[in-house]
Order: sequence, then C-alpha cells, then structure tokens
Amino acid sequence: MNLTYTQNYNLYSGEKDEMLLENGMVSSHWQNLNHEIDKLGLFELENRHNEIKRLIKENGVTYSVYKDPNGLNRPWQLDPLPYLIPQDRWQTIEKGLIQRAHLLDLIAKDIYGEQKIIKNRIVPLELIYGHSGFLRSCVQMNSNINQFLTIYAADMALGSDGRVWVLNDRTQAPSGLGYSLENRSVMSRVFPEWFQNSQVRKLTSFFKIYRKTISALCLNKEDPRIVVLTPGQRNETYFEQAFLANYLGITLVQGEDLTIQNDKVWIRSIRGLEQVDIILRRVDDNFCDPLELRADSRLGVPGLLQAVRKKNVIIANPIGSSILENVGLQGFLPSLSKYFLNEELISPHVATWWCGQEKEQTYVFDNLNNLIVKKIDKAHFSHSIIGWELSNQQLYDLKEEIKQNPKSFAAQEHIQFTTTPSFSNCQIESRFSVFRCSILGTGSTYQVMPGGLARSAAERGSFIISNQAGGISKDTWVLGMEPKNTSEQIHIGTDRDHNNDFGLPSRMAENLFWIGRYTERITSTARLMRTLIASINERSLKSSKDEKVASQFLLKSFTHFTSTYPGFLDENNKTILQKPDKELIKIARDLSIPGSLPYSLQSLFRSVNEIRSYWSSDIWRVLESLEQGKDLLNKTEKITLAQLQNHLDQKIINLTAFVGLVEEGLTKEQGWDLFDLGRRIEKSLGLLTLIRSTLVNKASESAEYLIMETVLDGLELQNHYRHKYRSHLNIDNILHLILLDSTNPRSLTFQLKKLDKRLKYLASQGDKNQNVRTTRLAFELTSSFKLSMAENLAQSKGFLREDLDYILSTSTSKLYEINDLINQNYFSHSHIKLLDKPIIDESSI
Repeated sequence: MNLTYTQNYNLYSGEKDEMLLENGMVSSHWQNLNHEIDKLGLFELENRHNEIKRLIKENGVTYSVYKDPNGLNRPWQLDPLPYLIPQDRWQTIEKGLIQRAHLLDLIAKDIYGEQKIIKNRIVPLELIYGHSGFLRSCVQMNSNINQFLTIYAADMALGSDGRVWVLNDRTQAPSGLGYSLENRSVMSRVFPEWFQNSQVRKLTSFFKIYRKTISALCLNKEDPRIVVLTPGQRNETYFEQAFLANYLGITLVQGEDLTIQNDKVWIRSIRGLEQVDIILRRVDDNFCDPLELRADSRLGVPGLLQAVRKKNVIIANPIGSSILENVGLQGFLPSLSKYFLNEELISPHVATWWCGQEKEQTYVFDNLNNLIVKKIDKAHFSHSIIGWELSNQQLYDLKEEIKQNPKSFAAQEHIQFTTTPSFSNCQIESRFSVFRCSILGTGSTYQVMPGGLARSAAERGSFIISNQAGGISKDTWVLGMEPKNTSEQIHIGTDRDHNNDFGLPSRMAENLFWIGRYTERITSTARLMRTLIASINERSLKSSKDEKVASQFLLKSFTHFTSTYPGFLDENNKTILQKPDKELIKIARDLSIPGSLPYSLQSLFRSVNEIRSYWSSDIWRVLESLEQGKDLLNKTEKITLAQLQNHLDQKIINLTAFVGLVEEGLTKEQGWDLFDLGRRIEKSLGLLTLIRSTLVNKASESAEYLIMETVLDGLELQNHYRHKYRSHLNIDNILHLILLDSTNPRSLTFQLKKLDKRLKYLASQGDKNQNVRTTRLAFELTSSFKLSMAENLAQSKGFLREDLDYILSTSTSKLYEINDLINQNYFSHSHIKLLDKPIIDESSI
C-alpha cells in the first residue's frame, strides 16, 4: 500500500522509518491508520490537532519545565499521530519486561538484604556503595515484603535491526501512567473513528488491577488508608500525580500533611489524626525523611523510615529503589540475569561500560567520539554527553574529567533507532521516538500496561527526546485482540468494599476553605466595582453637591471593602476622588496591591492548584476561562472603564459557574462544608464592612438615597427590594433587607444561619470539646441579629448610627475569632487528638 495522504513524507535522511519499508511501501501495522489519515486529509488533521490543544488546555493538563520562566504549568503537548506497536512485537516486549521486572526486584532485595552479588563479586562494591541511590539506612528495612517493586517503568526504542532496546529503568517514582490515560482519553474523543476501525488494546483494565493491587499491599486491613505523597505543585509531573489520585480515589498529600507519632504515620485531618497504611510516593528517595536522609528536605516526613522499620506503613516503591536506576548497573544485567534467573535477557539493553573498571575505561577512552557518556548518579542533574558532537578539545577535557572520578561515569553505545511519523506545522515528518511502558507488581507476577507514554523529539533529526527538552507526547497503541479474563488470571487478593470513611486532610480542607473565601471576595469586589463604574458613567461628579458627597462616600467605602489602602483615602492625592478611573483600573490590574483583583485571583489559583485532584474537567474549563481573564487584566495595554466593565461581567459569570459546579461536585465528606464555610465568612465580612463604611455615618437625605441605591445595585438587591417593599428607598427597609431578612439569600442573617449550620456539622465530625467556643460564637452572632430591629439600628445621634456601628463592629470581631478557631481546630491542629486505640509499648509488657 502506498502513501496517498501526502506527496512528500518528510523522512530524515539515512534513518530507517517505522512506517515505511525499504521499498517505500507502508508497513502492515500502519496500513489501516494510513487509510484513516488519508480520508481525513492534512487540513482536517490540523483542525483535529487544534481540538487536542483546546481539550488539553481546558482539562488543565500541564507539565512543568524546571528553570524555565514560562515552564510552570506549561500545557502538555500531544501529537495527533499515535505510536503503533504490532501484536507480535508487543508479545516479545511484554515477556521481556516481566522478566526484567523480576530481575530488578531480586537485585533490589539482595542489595538491601544479603548482598550476595557484592560478596560474590558479580557487581563491584564501589558501583553500589558509591551511588547516592544506595541508602544504608534502608538495609534490611523491607525484609518482610513479597515484592520490592510495585510499579516499574522502562524507556524503550525500536532499533533499525528490528529489536526493541531498553534505554532506562525507572524504579523509584516512575511517571507516565496518568499522562498515558489522559492522552488516550483525548485521542478517543478527537478521533473516535480511528478507534472504531482499529484494534487498539484498552488501558482501563490495567488501572482497575492497579487500584486493587495497591489496596492488597496491606494484608491486615480490609479498607487501608492510602495516600499519594507528592512534592507539590511545582513538581514537573504534579498534574499527573493529582490526576491519578483523583482517578483512583486516593488522597493526594504533601509531606506537611503527615506526621509521625508512636512510629506510625498519621494524616492531619479535620477529625484529628488518622493512621496511614500505604504511601504511593512521588518524592525522590533522599527527600523522604529529613531525619535520616537529606536534612534540608521539606518534602518528606521526619521519622518515616522508622515507621517503615516497625512495619507500621508500606511505601511503594520502597525508599532506596533509585539504586536500580544506576546507569552503570546496566552493564552487569546480563550476568545478573544468569545469576538470579539462569536466563538470557529477552529484551536487549544498550551496551554499557562502567568507567570504574580499567578495561572498560580504556575502551571508553578509545571510542569516546562514538559513545554517549552519562553520570551514573541522577542526583547530579547532569545531561547525556554525545561524543560525536564534541570537538577534539572537548573530548580531551571530558577524558580528564572522567580520570578525576572514573567511578561516577558510564558510557553507552549509540543504537540506530527508527523514526516514526509525527504531525507538525500541518505536515507529516519523521522524528526519533521512545516509549515508556509501565509494569505493575501483582504479588506473584507482573502485569504490563498495554500501551504507554511515547515521546518524539521536539525537532526533526534531534536525538534529545526528554520532556524537559521539549519532547512531544504520543498515545501508544498496542494493536491486537483483548486477552480474555486477564484480571481473573492474576491473583491480587479479594475485592474489598472501600467505604473511604476518612477525614478530609487538613491542608486540603484549608485550601477549600480559602477557595471559598477568595471566590466570594473576587465576586463581591467585581460586582461592587462594576456598580461604581456604572454610577460614574451615569452621573457627573460635578452635577450636584449631594451626588459628589455620595460618590466620595462610595469610593472611600470601596477602599475599605477591598483593603487596598490608601486608595481613595489617600490624602496626598487630592484629585483621586474627582478622577477615580485610574485608581479603579489599578485595583483591577495591579498584582502588587493586596486586595486587588489580580492579587486575589493569584491567591485563588494557588489554592486551586494545591488540591487540583478535587476538580472535574468541567470545573477546569471554567477555571481556564477565568485564568484567561486574569491574563487580560495583567496586560500592559490601556483599558477603558467600559472595557473593564465588560471584563467584570465575564468574571462574575465564570465565578458563578465555578461555585455552581463545586456545589454539584463536592460531597460533605469531600469538603463542601469547608468551601461553603469560607464563602459565608467572606460574604458576612464583606456585608459588615460595606454597611459600616456607607450607612453608619449619616449623610443628607439626597446623598444617602444615592448611597443606598448603589449599595443595593452592588449587592444585586435592587429588584428584590422593589418586589418586597414596593416603596421608595428608606434606611429602615434597607437595613432589614441586607442585615435581618432571613428569606433573602444575600442577607447577613442568611449567611450567619448557614455558618452556624456548617460549624455544627463540622463539630460533630471532630473533637466536640474543641469546637464549643466556635459554635457558641456563631450562636451569639445569629442571636444578636435575630433580636435586633431595623428601626432601632437606623436611629442616629447626630451623624452617627451608634447601635448600628456597635453591632457591626462586634460582629466583625467575632467573625475573625471564628476564623482563627477554625484554623486552630481543623487546619493547624493546635490541639491534637489521635483517632486510634491507646498505644501500648509491647516491649514494656
């Protein structure tokens, strides 16, 4: 079959291509997809590629590039052309990876156990002990586990000789599972006809087995508490960690969420401390425990290794797994395979020479210009050095560097890999690609995911294919029929009924609480700012004295409401009240001002990203739209008040949609109460501040009328007032509607009733004794307004409504105290109570 969808497939000169045979015909496993591409055409393929980009951006799929100012949360890149693996080739890959996983598992057990490979001189002592991945603290620590490697990944590539070569082993915290699943989800949505007309192995069954396997690691509990330990949102693959945690129904935590007491691991939750049984870690070995490993680490948990030694927690993969990523170790794998398995390696690996041996070092020096040189230790963050790209002087300098510390270097041969079709700039061209396969330990054997994460080079002809260097991901298709009853053939323990009746982690609870506060703060600020702009556009500040007084009242009130001091209270700027446009635009755009819209938006997104595993794809689409609005505000071009008003309208719509989706998507157990609690506190504080800064000080009748009218507009209560009172504005009705009307969902009393209800529910979930003060304050607040009458609050002595000022000021103080008590009881845990049976030291019995 010939290529028909392009007259000029852009082949890289001199390299064998995966799709094309030597005679120019299409490979058999590519023929079906080639036909599908031909039916689409390049123009439609470009449209589909744009749809992929849109979905990835809307779903919040990101990959962070270190040391790149634009790298944090950079959108993930996905090539619309998949990486194809035919069935016969896959069968060989699968057998080879299962064998390799068994071998690495036995090597790790030996290194941290009897160390026979060192004693019998199969592997040089220096290669193991001189590598930072070997942790002396972990020797004999995991002697009780059946399988050392729970999850393993291998980077592979197809050579021009037709064999699939293993390039790297990923053992300590392998990534790729989440991105593979997301890639498949996007591809199946954008190209449904491709999947309908192709036999592509599915990924979902692998993830079902994965969840059961992890639960089965803890043999003594029917429903173990499992967490994913992440370095945090600045980690390059944070999206994937959050995505997997959400997909598997596992809690995503950071080191600060966990604590060690009585040699057990506990998670700080809104109920107190709850024991953790299994940790899926994405934190590198040396950062896991600052007491015994890197003392400067803030990512791990002090005392974690001791909890493992006491067999009180299971970590997958065990701390110390990075020793298996030692590049120099690859050169000894053939002999290790014969030693442990009495078998030849099925999957060939790149020939490797460790420079710590004289013979191997001599070979490396004699062939340096044809080899790829690497540091054996990833901790040095060094890149591969390609010998044939170096000048004579650079080759000499490299030799001298190796001579200084030969045990730290290894060299590998350059394998001629094939290229694969990639779509870029509306054309199909060949690029070098590698793919990563994930392997799961299921107790007695290993299961290979039928697919994986492929990557192609960012530029044609480049051999550098890492994501950090701009590599582009590809969905990996394993072609062939689905095996029958795969999950039933693998013993992974009994199915368990996972109730997940666990307390919400405190850090997540705190972020949900503040997301509620920030959401309400931004919405209220946008509404009030929009109302002020409308008021400015409708009235001339010089038209009358009362209008001028009212406008100045409202502008000063806006500064109090947003806390953007000095703002309109700046006595050194005498024209600011007459020409408020510049200050309003400044509050809408200046990120450096606390209380400004971009400042609050940045705080919102920081909290949102901290707990991104909570958010559905629909919520991410709204957040993406909101973030685009944030970027518009931060631009340097001039903006008019009319443009700003339109922008505020869109922001309010997005925030309202976000709140609605959160209401639908979060259960009480997931933190809805904390989110709503934050909203109620922020809305109550906003109402108290707004009324105190506008209506406590009495103005002339005409000016006060204008102030009341603007306040109602800012709270979107103008129509509600007309419908309820059917009269002109008066202060008694205004105060009743905004402060005392329990049927008005925007009133203060309504917020306080909701606040009281949320606090009572939270108190029932934790230590009731610690929450007595909080619930009492909420009751006092609600009662004080229930007992108040609008006509009394409206009474004034001179220009001051004293009773109104008193109840507003005391209520503000109580709300801030409630806020502090929530932080103390649920987030910081100033008073900690273990939710476990009394602990008895068995050694003392």
